[in-house]
Amino acid sequence: MKKIILIFIMIMLLLPKITVSAEISGDFEYATKGDGIAITKYIGKQDIIVIPDNLEGKPVMIIGDLGDCVFGENAVSITVPSSVTKIGSVAFSSCAELKSIIVDSNNLNFSSDEQNILYNKNKTRLLKCPRGKRGCVKIPNDVINIGDGAFYGCENIISINIPDSVTDIERYAFQDCVGLTSVTIPSSVISLGDYAFGNCKNLSTIILNNPYTLIETFIHGRGSYPDFIPLYSTPFSGCQNLTEIYGYPGSTAEEFANEQGYTFIPIIKVLLNGGELVFDAPPHTVNDRVMLPMRKIFESLGAEVIWDEDTQTVTAQKDGTVIIMQIDNPQMTVNGQPIPLDAAPCFMYDRTLVPVRAISEALGMKINWNGDENTVEITK
Repeated sequence: MKKIILIFIMIMLLLPKITVSAEISGDFEYATKGDGIAITKYIGKQDIIVIPDNLEGKPVMIIGDLGDCVFGENAVSITVPSSVTKIGSVAFSSCAELKSIIVDSNNLNFSSDEQNILYNKNKTRLLKCPRGKRGCVKIPNDVINIGDGAFYGCENIISINIPDSVTDIERYAFQDCVGLTSVTIPSSVISLGDYAFGNCKNLSTIILNNPYTLIETFIHGRGSYPDFIPLYSTPFSGCQNLTEIYGYPGSTAEEFANEQGYTFIPIIKVLLNGGELVFDAPPHTVNDRVMLPMRKIFESLGAEVIWDEDTQTVTAQKDGTVIIMQIDNPQMTVNGQPIPLDAAPCFMYDRTLVPVRAISEALGMKINWNGDENTVEITK
């Protein structure tokens, strides 16, 4: 038996090496998969790419099979036809300039929206945000899962609005999003995958609103026994500027912060007529005064807001009351009358923060601080 196996191995070694060349049609390399076509590489030079619905008489059903990075870094727009049933997880990963993924409305498996982001058909799973997207991204309220690597390499996104429909932020979801400085994770999120915010080098603040969110820690290592060196990665590995984690006392956020050496800051809850307000930047205390994001609190109180960037001034109006406040100015005016402030409006976490007691009382609201619950209570 051993002789037979040895002879077989020798024959295999002596056989000439067989090289399988990719088939080519137009600007695409492809492979035949059953009754359909899998596109494995775009070899054209266009930056606006429309994928055909068939090649060589067969439907294009797969984009990026077996981990293929299909498109190059110069692609700006990619249109996906109705025939596609599968898109590989890294098909668009090399597209540093990609700004739009457009899906044919007749596709039964995938969809896109006005932000040109890729989803599953019913938009419950966000699959891929184009890497060239800039500015702020608002995730739709239907999304439940933010998929593996969904925002990987989106270096020019500076803020992300995660709705309270999202329950899972999966592995590598926001890896290398170096433009993010602060992220609010809503109370609906029950798990954060390994490396979810990995290498977000400018991320300094995380707000975790669910006391029980699972924060995955992955243990791997280098070498072998007895020289094995354990290595650990978390959702925030490589976030070299992360210093603060906001959460509730006794929460998984506090436990994680203590384990990893981050500063843990208890969340200040804000109730308006009994309903909780959720902010995209954490409430903060200055001179024992609670400071809240300007636009959110004014609009929640029913006021119209005008921001003057040149003078760093906010004007809020409601029912004949006009409030004017300015960054770093320890005085506001209410209907022209100057009123001193214990804490001046300030700029933190990329937001303008204002003292909630001063503006609430100016607008005729009652306000109470519940120290036991770390809660601001605002009522009419």
